[in-house]
Amino acid sequence: MLSENLSRRAILAGVASVPALALPAVTAAAPSTAANPDAELVALGEQLKAVVAEADRLDPKPLHEACMDAWASSINADQAFEEMAKQNGYHDAYEKWNAVSTAEYKIAKAILKVPANSRVGDGVRAFAALRLSDHDVDETTEAAEVLWEMAARAGFCPPASIARKLKRRATGAAVRAARTRAA
Repeated sequence: MLSENLSRRAILAGVASVPALALPAVTAAAPSTAANPDAELVALGEQLKAVVAEADRLDPKPLHEACMDAWASSINADQAFEEMAKQNGYHDAYEKWNAVSTAEYKIAKAILKVPANSRVGDGVRAFAALRLSDHDVDETTEAAEVLWEMAARAGFCPPASIARKLKRRATGAAVRAARTRAA
C-alpha cells in the first residue's frame, strides 16, 4: 500500500532500485534557447554521453571471448559455447548491453535531426555521427580526427590516440601563433 506522505529517503531508495534506463532522462532545466541556441542538442548530448558510458560498462565482449575460447577448445563446440554462456551470464549481459545500445542509436539519430547553431552543437552532432558509425570510421582517418576535434569542443572525451594528436596539433598551433606575434 502506498503512503501519500513518502519520505525523501524512501523516494530516493525506490528510485535507486529501478534500472537506470527504465527512467526517463532527468536533466537540469535547460537554458532558454535565447541564451543557448543549442540547448536541445546539449540536453540530447548529455543523454547520449550517459548511455554511451552505460554501454561501455555493460560491454559483453570479455564474456563472449570466454565463450569463444570454450568453443574453440572443444569437440562439441556449440555445446561448449552454450555451457560457458550459462556459466558466465553472457546471454543476459548481451541483452542488457543490446538494450542500452538501442537507446544509444535512437538518441544519436535524434541528435542528427536537430540543426546546430554553434560549435558546441556541431560537436554534439559530430559525437552522434561517430557513435552511429562506430565501426565504420577508423580512428586513424583524418575524418575521425576532425569529428573528434569537434566533439571534444562539446565536452566529449576522444580516445587516447586521438586526444594525443589533438593535443600535439593544438600545441603546434600555439607555438606558431606565438612565433607570429613575436615576429
